[in-house]
Amino acid sequence: LSILGEKTLEKTPIDEAFIYKIQRFIEVRAWDVRDNLWQHFQTDRAFKRSLELYARQQEWQIPTMEFEMMDYAHISLLMLVSKLMVYKAFVDFKQWKVPPLAEPPHDGTPKAYYSYLWDSFDQLKEITGDFELLFGERDDVINRIPFLADSSVDFVQDILGLEERYNFANLPYDIVGRIFEGLIREDERHKRGQYFTSSRIVDIINAFCIRTGNESVLDPSCGSG
Repeated sequence: LSILGEKTLEKTPIDEAFIYKIQRFIEVRAWDVRDNLWQHFQTDRAFKRSLELYARQQEWQIPTMEFEMMDYAHISLLMLVSKLMVYKAFVDFKQWKVPPLAEPPHDGTPKAYYSYLWDSFDQLKEITGDFELLFGERDDVINRIPFLADSSVDFVQDILGLEERYNFANLPYDIVGRIFEGLIREDERHKRGQYFTSSRIVDIINAFCIRTGNESVLDPSCGSG
């Protein structure tokens, strides 16, 4: 560490470095996903109907212009990253015997890679008997969007390569929750109704609620799920 006077320059916390790298991956790949999404939206009537139905169900604005597809590209990549991180958390914590994601035996196409990943996600749901809502279904249009682009294979491999450097079970805080908080843009948080409470505010609340250490306290929020 470098020393300036009596102050030590602290290293970037591991969660912030992890978030920064994932943000860069998403920003780079989102443009390619957007272009392919717009092309499919214009040429594939069944896909267009599926996306419009999804937008209505989520009470989102139905896209009519190419630039509007960027929000869909971004949120679809974020949802994919979220699934990969949750899967990684299950592997690291070893509460269930969830096999790690490895280099899949595929033919190099996004379609084959998509099938491999969802076979793994479905296996996790079967092993745990839970988390159907968290992962969703493989046929959901929002889950298919990233894999409209050939670059999706490289994107997933970049994320998996980054995850290999960390063991979530050894991190002393809720890495998954911090990553979700850091990845979702502030304007997106407002539109989606997603809010994250600062740990400093939680400490103040706890100070008022927990006086002797014997109290029972209910936190009705879901955190990182």
